[in-house]
Amino acid sequence: MRAEPKASSQVLYFIQETKKEKQVVDLCKDMGILTRKLKEGDAGQSVGMLAGVFPPELAPGAAKQVPEGYRMPELLVFCGLDDGLLDRFLAEYRQRGIDSIGLKAVATPHNLFWTVCELTKELEQERAAMQAMRQNKEG
Repeated sequence: MRAEPKASSQVLYFIQETKKEKQVVDLCKDMGILTRKLKEGDAGQSVGMLAGVFPPELAPGAAKQVPEGYRMPELLVFCGLDDGLLDRFLAEYRQRGIDSIGLKAVATPHNLFWTVCELTKELEQERAAMQAMRQNKEG
């Protein structure tokens, strides 16, 4: 039985692999979490606008240009999920054996104004820094 969607809880996602996309969407439906599939063309839009958290009169202006050659990586952005729901989502994600998605973020008051491109660049930098720290500890 699927949970009733909560208008304030949603996952923005960009997943190119059909099977993994279906698994993530099904998981969200089962947990009552709305989904929004991102497109390459959304890279210059703000996270807050895509998540629908800005009233039209407060939405940031037109989309920003993204760097030439930018390709959106696989991405999950959790919007409006409380800590308990996010923890349950991640646990169920692992339990279902869904292949990993390297970039995950929680929408915050700070990053709502960032474009998807800016968010992915920040996440990639954070991931690289974490990997470097792990390698330094191991080496």
